[in-house]
Amino acid sequence: METHYGTARAGPTSSASVFASLAAAHDPYDRRHDVLLAPVTEAEVQRSLKRCHRGKACGPDGLTNGWYRAHDALLAPMLTHLFNTCMVAGVTPTTFVEANIFCLPKTSKPQSGLDFRPIALLNTDYKVFSRIFSLRIRPLLPRLLH
Repeated sequence: METHYGTARAGPTSSASVFASLAAAHDPYDRRHDVLLAPVTEAEVQRSLKRCHRGKACGPDGLTNGWYRAHDALLAPMLTHLFNTCMVAGVTPTTFVEANIFCLPKTSKPQSGLDFRPIALLNTDYKVFSRIFSLRIRPLLPRLLH
């Protein structure tokens, strides 16, 4: 399974091109889409960090949501720089697509593989990054999905 997911995503992620294509789908006179391509702010990172629930399982890097929240004042400027670099370069770190995958039983006595459901535990830095864009795109969804 690890081999499949590792090779399924071999190429670099171009987040800038994804957001540019979403922006292009809008009326050129509608400037609300500019928020998608705007630089990430430290306030957005802080807001996203505050939404990370303590006590959740961590991803492959071993850094918990609680650790990120405890050190948010130190981490927010660094994460802001990282996320803006990702936007400008159009690529994300490979650690953004790494995950620990576990199979949880659906029943008390699983009999076959169908009695399990997989979960992927992602690194918190990726969750913070994706939450920022989730919050940015939410107001635009009604126009995108008309």
